[in-house]
Amino acid sequence: VEALAHHYSLAPTGAAEKAVDYSLLAAEKAVSVHAHERALDHYSNALEALEDLDDPVRKAVVLELLGDTHLTTFFVAEAIRAYEDALHVLELAGATGEQAYYRLHAKLGRVMAREKMDPAQARAYLNSALERIPEDSPDRVKCLAALAQCMVQEQDLAQAHQQAEFALELARKLEQPGAVASASEALCRVYLAQGDMEALFSTTQRRIVASEVDDDLYGLFLAYRLNVVRNWFAGTYREGEQWALDGLRISAELNALGWEATLMAGYTSILTQEGRWSEVLAFEQRLLPLFNRTGSTGCFCWMFLSLAEVESRLGNDDQARKHISDSEDIWFQLLGPENRRIFQWRFFGHLFLEEWELAWDQVERSRKKFGHEPSVTDSGRFLWTISVPQVAARMGRWSEAASLAEQAHELCQRPRLPLGLAMAHFALGLAHAGQRQWEQSLREYEAAVALFQELGHLWDMANAQTEMGLVLSARRQPGDLQAAKHLLMQALAGFERLDAKPGVSKVNTALEQIA
Repeated sequence: VEALAHHYSLAPTGAAEKAVDYSLLAAEKAVSVHAHERALDHYSNALEALEDLDDPVRKAVVLELLGDTHLTTFFVAEAIRAYEDALHVLELAGATGEQAYYRLHAKLGRVMAREKMDPAQARAYLNSALERIPEDSPDRVKCLAALAQCMVQEQDLAQAHQQAEFALELARKLEQPGAVASASEALCRVYLAQGDMEALFSTTQRRIVASEVDDDLYGLFLAYRLNVVRNWFAGTYREGEQWALDGLRISAELNALGWEATLMAGYTSILTQEGRWSEVLAFEQRLLPLFNRTGSTGCFCWMFLSLAEVESRLGNDDQARKHISDSEDIWFQLLGPENRRIFQWRFFGHLFLEEWELAWDQVERSRKKFGHEPSVTDSGRFLWTISVPQVAARMGRWSEAASLAEQAHELCQRPRLPLGLAMAHFALGLAHAGQRQWEQSLREYEAAVALFQELGHLWDMANAQTEMGLVLSARRQPGDLQAAKHLLMQALAGFERLDAKPGVSKVNTALEQIA
């Protein structure tokens, strides 16, 4: 088939029909063995041959297949471009009544909801598709599930839950694995937004099984990604790392290398927290080539954020600022200039660099525009909720810091999110220390250190030990200075092990003051 496709693609104009036929057969064969790049070449040859034929509907179908292949390998930008080109071909030909026209609306709606975080545009595509998709079609379930994801992005979680459950019920009636997988994915997004880790885990397992049965690579890798995120939230890093490594291995085996981006987003967050910074920085070499093909998606923001955190901890401030700026640019492209994410990412950059006044300025700007809402409804807002109390304390807003920390603790207690609990204790320690409430401060720091030790957060543990040492050196009861030196030496060893130059400098300054 490949030889015939090649032969006819080089033949004179009169062979265009056969060139298309054999190119599509060759592409189908390539897809069946996960030779995606080869399939893309065959689709391109078919499109070139179609230039000699007056068949816009078939041209649109080939463009759609091209988009499907790009999306399977998570090259999102190229997939969207192919789908939009297919729609344009049908519109120019006046063939908007074709089934392919509404099928393309459905696919664009789903990818916009899943990857572009554009609920308004996604809804427009999905509602258009639903006008023509039959009631008993699996594609209808997939569109309804995508609408549920739009509702999650719009923070209408109750309606999103109801919509996702309805889609799952319909999928089960149809007994179609792909529909079950899509509905389960929507439920996963709802549970993640609600902070329901147990429901998220069980539903993700169902998502994987359904995707494997349906041979749905896109759905399969999404399920792996959700499991990495779930374990990051829960602090079960070994399990999360295994999901990431298994996903990366499968993406290599199936030649779906675009999925490295979305799997590495959660994985680099885990590696950053564990102090495995050289491994995080090693991923940077794979980042830009992936970004150039995948396009702007939220997963790259997380990788840039991890890189910024590592560089700041190492004392490379300029590089950290560049990575934060790169994250902002992506959120700008995805959500526009005035969105919550940009305020969050600027805040995180200032937090990492310990620029407390600039970080608090982002808090006040965000509150003015979006209101004050502690939340764990997604990864970004979770980090915001557990980090703002510390900045409030650093700014001397003691009572507000304590109130925010207690709210964060309460939000993280029911689903048991240990990082959130640790950060809440740490912020309370700062708030009490600022008011010279030494006993309360030390109790909170001890609780934070225990949780950071449980998680294996070497940098956070060293940071908390430093603050405990400062409290003891300020309290100056019998034995406090010796205990302070012991804690500071422990912190110094942790920072030196990480080569965290700002931390080392801070501890050495504290030790000199004690001496």
